[in-house]
Amino acid sequence: MSKPPKKPVKRSLFLQAVNIGGVSFLQIVYLSVLARFLSPSDFGAAAVAYSITLSFTLFAQAGMGPAIIQYNNPNFKHHSTAFITNLVIGLLGALILFFSSSFLSGFFEAPELEDILPVIGITIPIAAVASTCISIAQRRMDFKYLLVCETAAAISGMTAGILLARSGFNVWALIYGAVVQNSTLLLLLALKVKIPLTKGWRMKNFRDLRSFAAGVTSVRFVDSLHSNGLNILLGALMPMRSLGIFERSLKFSVIPGKLVGDVLHKVFFPVLSRLKGDASLMRIQFLRVLSIVFILSIPLVVLLSWKSEFMVLLLLGNNWLMAIEPMSILFICIPFRIVYRFSDALLQSLGAPFAIAMANLVSFIFLLLAIYFSIDAGVIGVSWAFLYCAFVQFCLILFLALRKLSIGFKQLLPSFSSAILPSLLMLIPCLLSEQLPQTDALFPSAVQFALIPVFWLLLLIGMFRVFPKAMSPVLSDLMTQAALQIRRFLPAK
Repeated sequence: MSKPPKKPVKRSLFLQAVNIGGVSFLQIVYLSVLARFLSPSDFGAAAVAYSITLSFTLFAQAGMGPAIIQYNNPNFKHHSTAFITNLVIGLLGALILFFSSSFLSGFFEAPELEDILPVIGITIPIAAVASTCISIAQRRMDFKYLLVCETAAAISGMTAGILLARSGFNVWALIYGAVVQNSTLLLLLALKVKIPLTKGWRMKNFRDLRSFAAGVTSVRFVDSLHSNGLNILLGALMPMRSLGIFERSLKFSVIPGKLVGDVLHKVFFPVLSRLKGDASLMRIQFLRVLSIVFILSIPLVVLLSWKSEFMVLLLLGNNWLMAIEPMSILFICIPFRIVYRFSDALLQSLGAPFAIAMANLVSFIFLLLAIYFSIDAGVIGVSWAFLYCAFVQFCLILFLALRKLSIGFKQLLPSFSSAILPSLLMLIPCLLSEQLPQTDALFPSAVQFALIPVFWLLLLIGMFRVFPKAMSPVLSDLMTQAALQIRRFLPAK
């Protein structure tokens, strides 16, 4: 099988990076602003409401979108069948949530949930049918339009949330913001991705998608236990204030890993699906991406964990200082999340979603055990439990991917070792930054923080120029590519 065209893949990676990176940046700004207006209890109640709703949404999506991407030749009948399936299950989920809101508010001892859940439940059918449109656009590699849609939807929802928060709507600012964002996204997608509903729902086309869709749903369900299930569990065990602190710490700490992981998953899932007959090429692609992930993510972990106090002050403000230690712990999950998402894309492209589900289920069982022994330690204990679970999940999913591609540990070792030098070099500017005058003012602290990665990059370039043989082939290639890009912007002599 021939290699995939490099330009479409690079272009897709760039567009997805801009899309997810832009939305993630907007989300960081949005949540940072809301943290100045809302209390930890508001975020705790919203976290429980979101998690319950997303659990219903997961089943409403029914894995139909990824099944369309993975299926060899989907037609308009497949699109129509997937859309109608999502819509019917989504409406059913919204009704169930509406009638169970009173029971759930009593169970969590949070009276506000009785009013919140019926409203946030509107997003279940909306998000379900939108997922079909998104998958069709992904299969067409129309990432440019997805960039426009998701960015515009995020801006609309965040604008509504901030205006409502400033007007004193408290937790409702988060709820209405989510409704506006999901509704806007579906509206914009419907303008471009036309679903021929006149084709109706057909059992034959449903059977074509059913097996893979069921596998994807099982994967997503078990995967959601680590986030949605965790919030639901902690909502029953912890006060809403403590849950709000943990949820905010987790939310901000996983954004870098989620950003990169989602980019890799959305681009490489359709690409690897087309390469599934060429095992040698898939091995090369997999090991190279792993090396790049470790080279960039582990130094980032060193930086963010070291400067967690600054990150809390920047992202949440002075009222959230109790989130400093949890956030420094949870930042360590970044490389685990990225590798998990990329390995997930590989295994799904090879038609092994149930293997992913089993790995996630095992890691979730470990999470339950870890929480059981650490819940008395409060937010700090739960943070360590989540990190432990993330590591177990990383090991399991990576083992499955390596076995599928017949990659041994000796072949994998260079991917790990390539990150040692960049990580050690990151420690130098972090240590030097501690010798600078410390200040509580945000701007000088931000300047000091920004100088750390700049100094790290200069150290890396210096090492590349003086000791090029000390670097791994992948790191050396990255530095060469970076040098070429820098020269493009320098004036010609």
